Amino acid sequence: MKNVKWYNLDIEGYIVDNNFIIRPLLNKAAIYVYKLFIDNKEKLYIGSTINMVVRFRQHKYRAEIHARDLKYNSILYNNVAKYGWDNFKFGIIEYVDFEPNTEWQSLKDILLKKEQKYLDLLSPELNINKVAGSMLGFKHSEENKLKFGLTRKGKSFTKSKHISIRPPISKETILKLKLHNKNITVSIYNTNNELIKEFNRIKIAAEFVGLSATSVSGYIKSGKLWNNLYYFKLKINSILKEEYSTFPLDNDNTTVIRSFSKVEKNYKSYKLEVLVDNNVLYKFKSIREASIHLNISKTTLVKYSTENKLWNNKYRFVIIS
Repeated sequence: MKNVKWYNLDIEGYIVDNNFIIRPLLNKAAIYVYKLFIDNKEKLYIGSTINMVVRFRQHKYRAEIHARDLKYNSILYNNVAKYGWDNFKFGIIEYVDFEPNTEWQSLKDILLKKEQKYLDLLSPELNINKVAGSMLGFKHSEENKLKFGLTRKGKSFTKSKHISIRPPISKETILKLKLHNKNITVSIYNTNNELIKEFNRIKIAAEFVGLSATSVSGYIKSGKLWNNLYYFKLKINSILKEEYSTFPLDNDNTTVIRSFSKVEKNYKSYKLEVLVDNNVLYKFKSIREASIHLNISKTTLVKYSTENKLWNNKYRFVIIS
């Protein structure tokens, strides 16, 4: 590793030069290395990332959490907690350039292949997994398993003690839920409103910048600038927009009876009906089918039917046994 550019770290994990924090890393794909020199012995950690700035920040943040509360099953973070970041050096083995339109899977494959080369060459002691991109050998710590168990203790996931009626859900939100992981486009723009890259799933866009899918979804909804670098925008395929643009119980002028199952003509074969002013609007073969189509929980449908209450002061649910 003669060509590695090494940087000193302070006790908090920042890159420093003469005790001044510097930010020399680039927002580019890279193969990187942490080096711990302790007791006259050198230990290495090798990694790869699509964005070096984001990954460096992630390691620093996770090491802080590891030392304070949640324990990752990580040799690297164990050593950081034991010796401190200031006993480490950080290095860039190489930055990796890609063509702008390179597919995500191709980016990942190239990076992992390069990372694997260095894993085989250097046999880094601080890497749990010796196969690039693999979770083989990774296990949750016993402490984390205990925490997960304690959070579930005394709770039942098979029965509901209280009936909970959900607050109204906007049509926009329902549409996004229906389109989850389907034909959507997540676009990343810089501060000059220039398109950086597009992805067909939120998860893939999140991996590209080193965030969680939940975080990217939050930035999409808020429209806020992430890390002073990027905006995330969601586009919905026009065909799907048309397919999912109408919602049950949304059209006051609807008069046609709609059946959503291939059932016998026998009136009693239907298990749930939706009525408006005693006129049948919808018929469903099961409560489950009605719940899915109407976006109303089965518990709520049963509650309104048995109590003979009107949904939104207009719709009556009738269960036929």
